[in-house]
Parts: sequence; structure tokens; C-alpha cells
Amino acid sequence: MATSTDSAPPPKRARFDLPSPPPSASVSPDPPPRPRSSTLHRPHPLLIKPSGNALLDPARAARSRRSSLGSLATLSDELILEMLALLPAPALFRLQAVSRALFAFTRHQALWKVLYVDRTEGNMECWDGDWRRTYWAQFMAPAEVVEEGQLDDEDLEMPADGITTPDVFSDVLFQPHLCSAPLAHHFTAPTALSNIVSHPAPTLTPFTFASLYAATSTPVILTSLIPHWPCFSPSSPSSSSWSLPSLTRRFGDTAFRAEAVTVPMRVYERYCASVERARGAIDESPLYLFDSEFVYRSGGEMGREYEVPPIFGEDLFGVMGNERPDYRWLIVGPSRAGSSWHKDPNSTSAWNAVITGAKGWILFPPDIPPPGVFVSDDESEVTSPLSIAEWFNSYYTAALGQYGPRAKDPKTRGRMLQGVCREGEVMYIPAGWWHLVLNLSPCVAVTQNFVSRSELPQVLNFLQHKPDQISGFKLRPASTSSAQDADEACVNSAVYEKFCAGLERDVPGALEEARGKMSARERERSKREGKKDLKKDGKGWWDRLKEEGEREAAGGGGGFSFGFAIGEDEEEEGDGAGEA
Repeated sequence: MATSTDSAPPPKRARFDLPSPPPSASVSPDPPPRPRSSTLHRPHPLLIKPSGNALLDPARAARSRRSSLGSLATLSDELILEMLALLPAPALFRLQAVSRALFAFTRHQALWKVLYVDRTEGNMECWDGDWRRTYWAQFMAPAEVVEEGQLDDEDLEMPADGITTPDVFSDVLFQPHLCSAPLAHHFTAPTALSNIVSHPAPTLTPFTFASLYAATSTPVILTSLIPHWPCFSPSSPSSSSWSLPSLTRRFGDTAFRAEAVTVPMRVYERYCASVERARGAIDESPLYLFDSEFVYRSGGEMGREYEVPPIFGEDLFGVMGNERPDYRWLIVGPSRAGSSWHKDPNSTSAWNAVITGAKGWILFPPDIPPPGVFVSDDESEVTSPLSIAEWFNSYYTAALGQYGPRAKDPKTRGRMLQGVCREGEVMYIPAGWWHLVLNLSPCVAVTQNFVSRSELPQVLNFLQHKPDQISGFKLRPASTSSAQDADEACVNSAVYEKFCAGLERDVPGALEEARGKMSARERERSKREGKKDLKKDGKGWWDRLKEEGEREAAGGGGGFSFGFAIGEDEEEEGDGAGEA
């Protein structure tokens, strides 16, 4: 019986001369395709294996490493890659013909990504299947190949594409391949955790949304909120659709920002197609288009094809005018692309609307850093796994065990939230919540950060007390003195003053209301701390305060004084309770 390959045309080969593969490198056909599985990952395209596999035959592994790397064999794989990163691209191409191990090391995609981004100064003008091939196609391909247009064919078979390196054992080289495994099963499996609240938006008013979710700092997936948007509505003409093919037709030559590069949409579509075909590990973390200037780049068109849902209320950062931080982004990416653990900047809340595809979300409350994420006391420094896949491989199971619905400790049980935001749905992320986002399929979305009255007390507290962590504001020099311009901390301190002045000018009463809530929360926090201290030593703050005064009096410190506005505090507390 004929198979699907019987009628397939033979692979095309680039017509140029390269040195023959070295005798030490074995040439073999591609391994037969294997079904994807969450537990059994497909073999590495070069048949590289993790370091632990060398224990099956350590003598053979050591002999192979010495024969392929020579004096470099004593160095760690990390150090070898660092040394290779110092070489120019032509030298790396020549090294791949030296030995089987160097062939594997010089095919490491991260090396070629850095070379390409540096050479193009961040302007990604073409894509040819992976970073190494793309660099070769743009800067090293023979003239006859360019003239014949073969570079437009990603299926073009390169002379060395069949070489494998089955005797190379390296965790460093295998890691990107391991992290290219599908991750969607963590969200789509029948037993996957799904405990984020979902609420039909038409049943909510701005007031009820604020009461149920914003004021209580509760993440929620909102349904039926954007069916009328031109970029989403099935009844809208295709000229306003935001599917990736449609965006490519409309803005194919327009360059958008995707992390470290700017890339035309037509080139980015080719990149996404390569990731979906999963022909080896192109990137451990796929390139994510995340552009804050998409409205400007589209000539205003995309800004007219969606709207801010009224349910979220007014955005109070609007009083800053053009000096506010970037606040809206177009987000496009293939499967596995996404954002690793973070909190949104400046203590803002956010909404994220999925136009096409689906996104998986995992969230932790503000006071619980996710497992594997290490935060300094003031949250100014955050250390986390380099990629989303690395976190899933190393920490996801532990996170479920400690914070999932079956956690043993009732204090942590259920604190981890997880769910899927599907096409046409909107995710609301309250201020301060840790969140990780993963594309479960090719996805297009739009997101905005904002400050409503519900978040205002928290934002004011952040701007006032953490000026070193303020980011993104674009204060004009006229807004600060020349001395302040020389000191970023002073400029950031001016943000708080300018924001307060804008609120008093444009939103009367909002600032006083927020400060009243801040005072009430601070008093409540003080009461809780006092109760905790009382449990520790059986004494309240008043007893300890008297003892401290007696000690000062005995030591000649002037004695304890009752004249420090105790009455004012008590009166203020009574007023606050009455107002609440």
C-alpha cells in the first residue's frame, strides 16, 4: 500500500559547494516521526542526549568527548559555548566541519540568534527556518542561490541537514530541545486545574464589577465582553480582522516590536509557522511580538478597531497625559510563547482580551511569590527561571502540591489560580498579582494597564514609598528642576507629586477618597500587628509603650511623655470607623 511519502517530491537542495562532512560525523535519514506526548518527548534532531545517558556507557561517552573536543573536553559545556560566542560567524561555520561534537555545539541556536540580532542591529528582515539558516541566507549565501530565489523556500534542504551526533551527551545542548516540548496539556488535560472565576460581562455594571472583583482583588475571566469589536466580530469585514493572516495582509511590511528585534509582520508570520512545525528547537522561548506603539504603526487603524471596556471604569493615569507610561500593547505569538512570572508595573491592574487563539494563565496572590521565583524584601529584585518551559519542568508539580486544591496546609490550599482565557474572552488581573501567561495555540490579543479608583490607594502608596521601582513615566524636563533631572530617584519622586496634582485638577474627590482608604487600611494593619505582638508576649502595644517610657525615665532619657497626639489618633480612628 502506498504511503503518504510515495507521491511526495524529492527534497530540493541548495546548489552550492560545502566541504564534505567529516568522517567522524554520521549521516543518517531523519528519524521516523513520533507522536507528541507530555511524558515522552521526541528525540533531539541531532540525536543529542542529556548528560545522564552517558552513565549507560561512561567509557564510550568519555572516549567520544575526548576524540571530538580534544583539549576542550576538560571544559564545561557552558564555558565552551561562551568561548564560541566570541567567534565571528564564518569561524563558527568552519568549526562545524571539525568534529561531531563541535558540529553539535556550533548548531546551538542561541549563538546564531545573538549574531543575527547584533549584525542587523535588531532589524529582522527575513526568516529562513531557524537562526543559523537565516544568518547564512542573509549574509553568507552564494549569489546564485540568492538569484534563483531559493532562500524564499523554508523547505530547502541544506547539505548538512542529515548529520546527527548520537554520541554527544550534554544537558546544556539538550535543554532548548527539552523546553520546546508542548506545554498546553497542563491546561487542556481533563484533570488540569481550572479554578479562575468566570463571569458573563453583560450581567455586570462598572459598580458591581468594582464591588465583586476590583475592590476584593479577585482575578476573573469575563465572557461576552467584546463581541462587538470590529477586530473580533464575525460580522465585521475581513479588512478589520486581527487574525495573523489578516494582519499580515494588512500590515505585511510594517515593522512591529518583538522583544529585542523589530520585524515586519510578514516575516513574523513565517517565524510563527516555523515554531508551529516544531522542526527542532528554534527558541527555548519563542519570540513574542509585544508592541506598545501598534496604534501609531498602523496609522491609527487598529486603535479604531477595539475599545476599552467601560466595565473597568476610568483610567486615572490619564491625568498624566503624554507623560504616562506605555499602557496598551498588541500581543502576537505562536504556541509556547508568553510572559514568565511578573507583576504589572507601577502597581497597576490590567485586562487582556484574546482575539484569536487561547491563553493559559497561572496566578498567585501578591504576598505569595510563585515557587522558583525569589524576591528581595522590597521586591526591587526578582530572580526567576529563564523560560516558561523551565518553570513548568522544574516547579509546576511542586506549586500544585503546595498551593493547589489538594495542598495539605489549609493556609496555602487553593492559593494558586489557573485557567484558560479563550477566543473572545477577557482576563482581569488585579494590581500586585503574580502571573504567568502561555499561548496554548497561535494567538493574537490586546492588553491595557490601568488605574481605577479601586486600585488608586495601592498605586499612590507605591508611587510614594517605592520611587526606585517606578518605571516608564515620560516626565518632560520642564516638570522637574535641573537638579532633579540629574537624579532618577528625584525624577521618580516627582511622579507622585505630579500624579496627585493631576488628580486634584481633573478628578475632584478621588485623591481624598483614596487617602481615606489608605489611612483606614494602615490602622487595620496596625491593629493586626498589635494583636500578633500580644499573642507573642501577652502584652499589647500600650503596655509595651509604658514600659519603654519607664526605661527611658530610669536611664535619664527624659521620661515617658503622654503629650504626643494620642487623643488625635483616637479621634481619627473614631472618625474613620464612622465613615466606613
